[in-house]
Formats: sequence, C-alpha cells, structure tokens
Amino acid sequence: MDFKKCPRCGSFYTSVLAVCQKCQINENMDIQKLKDYFDENDGYEEMDVQEISYHTGITPGNVSRFMISEDFSEYLTPEEPKNTNIQ
Repeated sequence: MDFKKCPRCGSFYTSVLAVCQKCQINENMDIQKLKDYFDENDGYEEMDVQEISYHTGITPGNVSRFMISEDFSEYLTPEEPKNTNIQ
C-alpha cells in the first residue's frame, strides 16, 4: 500500500480515505457545512473560493478540494467552478 500525504495536516498515512484518520471527523464536518451552506444560500454560484471560505470558515484549499470532488457535482453547473485558484 502506498503512502499518501494528508491534504489537511500534511501527515503521511496509508488508507483509501481522502485524508488521514486523525482529520476524518473534521473533513466530514466541513463537507457537511459546505453542503448546508449551498442548500441554504442562493447566489453561491457567483462567489469565488475566497468568498465561500469567508462565509463558511472552511479554508480556501479545502473548499477548492471539495468543489472538484463528485460529492459537489450537483451544486455546480458545467462551467463551474469559477475560481478555484488559490493565491
């Protein structure tokens, strides 16, 4: 099994999960928080990653990572995500 580097904390781990076991609870909470935000707010389609991060408290890097996952395909139109570049 290959080592992976956790995108949240930088630790190395071996698992089929997207993050290390230590970060999994926070990962699930942030995913749900972002889905809830999209479900409860109109106009998010016009926001960039920085704005979504500001309103949700989720880091821009994690917002970008979540937005390219299949879990969020229902929230995106074909031309989105608009600005997933982190500067």
